[in-house]
Amino acid sequence: MTTPRYTSALVVIPTRNRSDMAQNASRSVLCQPARNVNVLISDNSTVPEEAESLARYCERLGDDRLHYVRPPKPLPMAQHWDWAMRHALQTFGASHVIYLTDRMMFKRGELQNVLDIAKTYPDKVITYYHDWIVDNDKPITIEQTPWTGKLFEVDCRRLSYQYSKIHLHLCLPRMLNSLVPRDALDAVCARFGNMFGSISPDFNFGFRCLELFDSFIYYDKSPIFHYGQVRSNGASMARGERTSDHADFLAHCDARLNDALPVPEMWTVGNAILHEYCVVKQQTSSARFYELDRSRYLQYLSKEVEHIVNPALRAEMRTRLAAHGTVSDEVRRSSRTVSQTMRKLLSPAAVLNKIGWTIRNIRWTMRNATRSAATKHVWLFLARYFGMRLPADHRFQFDSVEEAIDFMQNFPRGSAKEWPWQHELLRPREDYPRFG
Repeated sequence: MTTPRYTSALVVIPTRNRSDMAQNASRSVLCQPARNVNVLISDNSTVPEEAESLARYCERLGDDRLHYVRPPKPLPMAQHWDWAMRHALQTFGASHVIYLTDRMMFKRGELQNVLDIAKTYPDKVITYYHDWIVDNDKPITIEQTPWTGKLFEVDCRRLSYQYSKIHLHLCLPRMLNSLVPRDALDAVCARFGNMFGSISPDFNFGFRCLELFDSFIYYDKSPIFHYGQVRSNGASMARGERTSDHADFLAHCDARLNDALPVPEMWTVGNAILHEYCVVKQQTSSARFYELDRSRYLQYLSKEVEHIVNPALRAEMRTRLAAHGTVSDEVRRSSRTVSQTMRKLLSPAAVLNKIGWTIRNIRWTMRNATRSAATKHVWLFLARYFGMRLPADHRFQFDSVEEAIDFMQNFPRGSAKEWPWQHELLRPREDYPRFG
């Protein structure tokens, strides 16, 4: 048996009716100093103008590293991801593959860091986190996650157990946050008959990895970021908004939504994620997957319901949840008696919490006053020309997505020594099942 090694990488960009975003994604890879990296754009567009625009961009760019393909006909999301992967493996001899969705971009210089990890651990699936631009509302802001740059070997069984307890850690190898060896992709296909399936191909792939592999490498950094929240199917579902992209997704979905779950009628992102967990659990009948903790599951759904911005849909979801013996947090709060509410408001703990909340609110107001769009330019001037360190969380306000992208590329957040959620994920726990 030959020892796996890293030789080259292929970045696959699956896209659908987002020509401008797919162009941004490809440029973010092609401008990297990394060698032996090709880019494959797989265009699943249904709008002729979008497909023509993207094909014309690829032709005019004239870069030998950039390749453009289209499936014979438009496909549902999971089928398209699978078609693109099969085409990639048949056409290119890359040892490792990355998926970069059209709403994602690599940060400047970060791709090489990921590839260097693959050179050290060529047989391992490597995952990483991502930052994001919050551009579905005004003013536009960014979220840059604290990071340490450390590598962690994550036990797949432990992560599976965490998901069953409704701890939805996004280090899961979802392909769109991963560098995956060709051998690992072949193993997934041999086991399941395809690389991607079901409704959410990213999470479906991740849970398949938990079944097949003992561990993977998590790189605690965000080498990529995403934007275009108004074009995101997942973000639209979380807000309860019927956008054109979400409508297109539902119209071409070839599977029933959430039918593997205890409460399938709840249309939330968490429910969609856990549906994929249960799908793979049912397909494999594997001891690596556990029964969902029903109490935590319902509690998680109740919190998600309150993020739905559509009042009618939020009320409908509350009613559906109540049919399963659970009410949302908002309904639970509104159902308290006057005496219960007064006792809670006047308790010593409540008074201290109120004081703490007031102090935090004052700090938040003062901090935002120094990070508004008006004062942001002063900060950037001082950072560019005098090396002044920007505020750690970088929560500035931006007038445009382009300005936010430029900031994300030029002013990355500094590293932290520790980041607590890692320890929650990785430390031994007494309630974690023993094996062997």
